Amino acid sequence: MFYIGLAPFVPTDFNRKPRSFDDLCHWKATEFRLFGFYTGLLVAHDFFPDEYYKHFLLYFCAIRLMSTSDITPEDISLARDFLNSFVQEYADFYERRSVTYNVHALLHLPEIVEVYGSLDTFSAYRFENFLQHIKRKITKKHQILPQLYNRMEEEFAIMPLKTCGNPSYSDQFRLTTPYFGANFAYRTCIFSTYEITANERDGCCEIDNNFAISIVGFCDYDGVKGVIGRRYQDHNPFFLSPVNSTTVGIYKVTTLADDADFYAISRITGKFMRLPHQNTIVLIKLLHENMTE
Repeated sequence: MFYIGLAPFVPTDFNRKPRSFDDLCHWKATEFRLFGFYTGLLVAHDFFPDEYYKHFLLYFCAIRLMSTSDITPEDISLARDFLNSFVQEYADFYERRSVTYNVHALLHLPEIVEVYGSLDTFSAYRFENFLQHIKRKITKKHQILPQLYNRMEEEFAIMPLKTCGNPSYSDQFRLTTPYFGANFAYRTCIFSTYEITANERDGCCEIDNNFAISIVGFCDYDGVKGVIGRRYQDHNPFFLSPVNSTTVGIYKVTTLADDADFYAISRITGKFMRLPHQNTIVLIKLLHENMTE
C-alpha cells in the first residue's frame, strides 16, 4: 500500500504510476525506471534492512550520476567506483547465482558513458516508445510502407506550424490573493518537452540550479513571462553516503516561505518529483525530458 500511495504525487511526465509489487512480473520497463531512478529510494529507505539500503544507494547514485545532461569526468569516476562496489557486494546480499550477465554488465556502463554521453542519449526507451506512434499510422493490412511514408510526409508538412520556440500558458484562473498587480494567472506553462502545472504532482520546479519553489501560477510581469512561487527555505540532504544526496538532485524540505516571489521563466532549470515522507517532503529532480510510454 505504501508504494501505491505514492501514485498521486508522481508527475504526469510518467504515464505509468506505481502499482502493487504483486504485479511485479507484469511491470513494464518504464515502471522499473520509475522505481530505479525515483520512487525506489523511499521504498529502500523504509523497508530494506540498513545494509541492503546502503547497497541499493550505490546503484541508485551511480545511475543518476550517469543520467545527468551535464555529466562530468568526475561524475563518471564516482559512478564507476559505486558500481564496482555494488557488483562486488551483490553476491553477499543476493547469493552468487543472482550475479547474472545483467549485473555484470553494469561494470561496463561508465566506459560507454565516456564514449556516448549520459545514459539517456543511447537509451532504448525512446525507440520502444515510438513503436506505438508507428503502429497508429497503419490502418490497413496492405501497402504498409506507403501508408507510413504518406503519414510521415503529412506530419513533416505541418511540423513548422506546430513548433513553438517560447513557453506558452494555459488554464487561466482567478488568484485568491493578487500577486504583483495580477488578479489572474495560469495554472500550466508548456515547454517544448514538458509541462509544469500549479498542483501537487506537477507544481515544483528548480530555480537557477539552486533552490526549489512551490508554484502558485504563471503570469507576465513588466513584460516578462514568469512563475509565481513560494520558495522552500530549507534544502537538506536526504542521505550523506555514498555521496551527498544533493549531488544527485535529491533534497529533504519542510518549510515554505510565507510570501511568494516572481521568477522569470528563463530561470527555471528543472522540475521536481515531490514525495511526502515522514512529516517532510523529498524532492527528486527529474532527469528525463520524456518519460511517457
